[in-house]
Amino acid sequence: MIQEFQNEWSNKLKFGRKLLGFVRSVFNYGIRLGYIDTNPAISVVAPKIKRERKEDKNFYDHDELKKFMSLAEKTGDIQKIALFRVLAFTGIRKGELLALEWSDLHDSTLEINKAISRSQSGLEVSTTKNRASERLISLDRKTIEILDNLREKYPDRKLIFESENGGVLSPSKPRKWLLQIIKGSNLRQITIHGFRHTHASLIFESGMTLKQAQHRLGHSDLQTTMNIYTHITQKAIDDIGEKFSKYVDF
Repeated sequence: MIQEFQNEWSNKLKFGRKLLGFVRSVFNYGIRLGYIDTNPAISVVAPKIKRERKEDKNFYDHDELKKFMSLAEKTGDIQKIALFRVLAFTGIRKGELLALEWSDLHDSTLEINKAISRSQSGLEVSTTKNRASERLISLDRKTIEILDNLREKYPDRKLIFESENGGVLSPSKPRKWLLQIIKGSNLRQITIHGFRHTHASLIFESGMTLKQAQHRLGHSDLQTTMNIYTHITQKAIDDIGEKFSKYVDF
């Protein structure tokens, strides 16, 4: 019966395979309490379901990002404007964004040294994903101006992006703001992590090297950066081919 349920879960639910782990945990708890002797879910396997590849790309190109930021500015909400500006123009992770304090902003440099994570007791400030994630990111002048405007409106905040009660901004809030901003427009929906891919795509197109991109994105190894590069920069690959053709000239 458990195997039949698992087959159905794996076929219909995105996280169906994870449910098997929960079921095994329940039976293990029953064993510890002495209600059963063995775990009937141990021999159950979660089948791998081949899903159709999504064609939609989880990032905005130059024109799409420009339109999105224009829509964000029309909201007149400086916190929304600043949040998406920082995401798109730094490529930091959402957890890193939510942990930012004003003390992390040094002139035109943003220091990434912590991240928000979820524990059994709720949201908490913890270390970054890896040692390479601790980095300094340079900011452009307009991003700094937007952050200055945000600071002017909320001068007593410790965190750059805070909830209404002065705590950590809910991780689900940026997604809600994103949907509000693009509502009624023809812009595609991307995830919040998609703004990290957006930044990666545009810095590659702007001519940044893989090593520079690795440091800015906080990757622990160059292979991760290269995987993103080959995944999202088909245009850049085509440009390289054209440049090579012009160089050899035959």
